Amino acid sequence: DAEVTAPVIIRQEMPRLTPTMKIQARDRGVIEVIVDELGRVAFAAIRQSVQPLYDAELLSAARDWRYQPATFAGKPVRYRKMIQINVSRTP
Repeated sequence: DAEVTAPVIIRQEMPRLTPTMKIQARDRGVIEVIVDELGRVAFAAIRQSVQPLYDAELLSAARDWRYQPATFAGKPVRYRKMIQINVSRTP
């Protein structure tokens, strides 16, 4: 919706890779989050998997993400956001 102002990231920390996570040199995924009127993540789901162990860590991390809420006509509203995740392992 053109009249909705998207949420602004306050805290959106990505989990670290661990040696047990079998990540290719570069992998991508997508997480969907719904940011509520208070700027908290009310729902999170993996829409494109990076790697199962990393996906679980990502969903756990998303619970702690915080945003300045989206607004419509100056009032806070729920907002669905798709976030592309790019991970890479350095040799």
